[in-house]
Amino acid sequence: MLGSSRSAPPEETLPSSANGSTRNALGKGSKNKRATRYEVQERLGEGSLWIVYRVRSAERTGPQNSVALKALRGAGNKHSRLPLTLEAAATQWNALSHPNLATPLEWGLESGTSFFTTPLLPGGSLFSRIARAPLGSDEAMRILRTMANALNYLHDQGVVHGDVRPRQILFDSSGFPILTDGGHAGALSQAGLALADLQPDTAFYLAPERASGAPMSPETDMYSLGVTFYAALSGRVPFEGSSPLAIAARHRHETPLAPSSFNSLITRDLDELALRLLSKAPDERPSAFELERLLQPRTRSASVPQSVMPTSLPPHDEDSDATVLSPAVPVTATAPKRRPLNDLVQETLDAQDEEGRQMVVKRAKKRHVWREFRGMIGAIVCLLLLIGGGIGAGKWAYDSVLAQIPQQVVVPKYLGLSQENAKQRLAKSGLYMKVTRESYDPKVPAGTVMEGDPEEGRQVRARREVFVTVSAGQAPIKMVDFSALTLDQARTIILQHGMRLGSIAEQYDPKTPRGAIIGQFPEPGDSFSRAQPITLVVSRGAQPSELDAQTGQLAPPDPIEDVPTSPDAAFDTGDTFAPLEPAAGVNPDQSSPPSNDVETVSARVRVTTPKDGGTQLVRIIVRDSKGERTVYQKAHNGGAQFNQTVTVSRARDQQALVRVFVGDQLITEQQI
Repeated sequence: MLGSSRSAPPEETLPSSANGSTRNALGKGSKNKRATRYEVQERLGEGSLWIVYRVRSAERTGPQNSVALKALRGAGNKHSRLPLTLEAAATQWNALSHPNLATPLEWGLESGTSFFTTPLLPGGSLFSRIARAPLGSDEAMRILRTMANALNYLHDQGVVHGDVRPRQILFDSSGFPILTDGGHAGALSQAGLALADLQPDTAFYLAPERASGAPMSPETDMYSLGVTFYAALSGRVPFEGSSPLAIAARHRHETPLAPSSFNSLITRDLDELALRLLSKAPDERPSAFELERLLQPRTRSASVPQSVMPTSLPPHDEDSDATVLSPAVPVTATAPKRRPLNDLVQETLDAQDEEGRQMVVKRAKKRHVWREFRGMIGAIVCLLLLIGGGIGAGKWAYDSVLAQIPQQVVVPKYLGLSQENAKQRLAKSGLYMKVTRESYDPKVPAGTVMEGDPEEGRQVRARREVFVTVSAGQAPIKMVDFSALTLDQARTIILQHGMRLGSIAEQYDPKTPRGAIIGQFPEPGDSFSRAQPITLVVSRGAQPSELDAQTGQLAPPDPIEDVPTSPDAAFDTGDTFAPLEPAAGVNPDQSSPPSNDVETVSARVRVTTPKDGGTQLVRIIVRDSKGERTVYQKAHNGGAQFNQTVTVSRARDQQALVRVFVGDQLITEQQI
């Protein structure tokens, strides 16, 4: 039973379920006064959103009784708002009336499935015509003017179609173009669904402002009509791409080539018209009214002329005289090549004697047997030729027709695989993979197939496309500003937010205290991935410029100014390196200061190299009152553990800096 139904004409009936049977179905809210019956004749096709059937009323007969029934696929019926918005759109479009618009005859719900019926349009779609070959200029302009007339009517009524493309332009039995599926784009939008996600090929026809979040408008309809006109002239869409996002980006930023680049028969004025419809700025596109008026001088008729078959007999003229038969003409009969036996017997009767008659009969019988034998041989040869021709024709029909019919295959498992592996697995089953959407998901690695249609395990025809959604990995985040922070503070923030610290560079800066961050990459505010390493630049303070009178070396940099540091700030070194600590038996506070108040302090560095790093160079660099120098440099195997004692010289009121590198990466540093 139908959950709800609406019907424009009270006599119309409601469809049965799409199982090929006939059954009663009465809508509770229907205007029908009697139970309705539909019989499914055949399944015409299916898409990502609808399944289309040819149905007829079981209560009426006649060729005009067949209509097209579109049933919403299972996932759409479970949506909380989509069936309601589709019903509202059908109600709105049923009130419209235009010869080039297909409006719903009946709509509603049956067994939880939304459906609607429209007049049957057996002439195929504009998409199938373009797929065979580009249209001629005259035919393309006639169809363009017809669609402009239909859109002008819609826009005058305050209605927007929202999904103009060649698949939506069908032809009736007379070759008259009809714009179908009106209101569906608006219904999907009101239900919170994206048209390009459900019907991937719509991305080729969406206006650039639609991809930026702008609502549907008459101007977006004209852009979609322009892409349709472009495809009709050139046989291809202006922009292609591997995903809807890539196609939308090209619509926003790239200028299309002229249609004549792909079809030399296109004239310059048609190039200009197509490119004007594809203007990036909506106000630069012609309106439907302007387009129809512009095309009027170029087309004799907005409709496609109906094909007329010549009659087999001339017309009868009631004023003509009666037909006069020609006089009979005598015809000479032609004797058959094989003479009848009775005639041969007559020759024997005409013979003069018995012996002559015997000879005549003998010769006649021989001739008769020979002729019969030749006839039999000829019949056998003809029969063999017919059999051979039939076998050859059958083989040709199989090779050229039957062998081309796609076989039924089972969709293999492809979810969770990488994009390339999923593509190869589907190809082994005779299926083609097409990426229709990219989605950010921190739990799914980038390039992994997350969703797809048709589902795994479903039986489908070979050589069809499988539409998939691929993970784009973790969504990019905005880089924080580390300027004026210490390296400890920056490292703490990086670790707390799951980011990755890369290399650390140092440079002199007289305006920034030593040890503070003065630069970074990525820069503040840039989008980046958490897996991307962050490079920091640390100030070394003012560059030394005077010689020390005692040592004869450059004087050390000014002491580091008081840069606030969180008391909890520390390096997250994991299990690789231990923090610096004094050597056994050595008190860091003890010193034997020379006369110039410089003391010598020893400390022990405990180092553990990464187990999976192979052989790597370990360097320990010291910066103290003697300047910066390398005090340890040696290659170690992965997983090696060792202690190294370093000695530094420092003034009583200053600190020395010890840094440990593995390869080119700074692992830890400590002030002594």
